[in-house]
Amino acid sequence: MGRHDDVLATWREYADDVRGQPLPCDHYLPEEAPEETAGRLLAFFQEQTS
Repeated sequence: MGRHDDVLATWREYADDVRGQPLPCDHYLPEEAPEETAGRLLAFFQEQTS
């Protein structure tokens, strides 16, 4: 998707706090890049509780 569209720009049309970056995988993030997916999610949740 990100190769064809600016996904973050699309989401910013609907929300103020939009962050993200591509991961080295295709559609199934938890299956194809489990460590990277978990790391990004943990960082997000830790930031939300700080």
